[in-house]
Amino acid sequence: MAENFPHIVLSQTGRSIKYTSAGGGGGTKFDSPPRPARIPHGESILNGLAKAQEQAERDLATQPIGAGLQFIPMEFEKHQDFPMMLEQLDGQRLGVRIVNARTVGDRTRFTVAMPKSSVTKFADKIKAYMTRDTAKGKPMNENLAIGIASVNPVHLPQRESCFKHRRSCTILECNHRWCIHRSCLG
Repeated sequence: MAENFPHIVLSQTGRSIKYTSAGGGGGTKFDSPPRPARIPHGESILNGLAKAQEQAERDLATQPIGAGLQFIPMEFEKHQDFPMMLEQLDGQRLGVRIVNARTVGDRTRFTVAMPKSSVTKFADKIKAYMTRDTAKGKPMNENLAIGIASVNPVHLPQRESCFKHRRSCTILECNHRWCIHRSCLG
């Protein structure tokens, strides 16, 4: 090879050393981005859930548009760094329905209709996330909870014009005794 390239001179070209393995991998947990602390994150979700429930109870009791509704409207804000497991949120088990999704700035928000009977079940899932681990040592229901940045109340519209002018509204969701129209969500 030196004959083909006389202008290149190689000296001290190498020595042999014993091979050292870099490790088999899988032994350390790689979390990127860092996950929020379970207890404060879960408490934040539970507080938002309680506030949404209280607000809905007030609205349903005082506004004519809320008469007979069997769901609690609330808004889930998606965590920026983690996916929101929409199939777990909008599932048959809890009966939660996503009725609106929108992006405001860099935040994605989902307006959901949660049956009154499912609020306790959902809260139990969040409590399990806070306190229990799976057999593999991960928090229970982490996939559900980690994607939720916050839960906020949604105020029912304080006008009945939506129902008076039904023909001009675009219905997003209708279920027996309640309808949510695009003009009502603002």
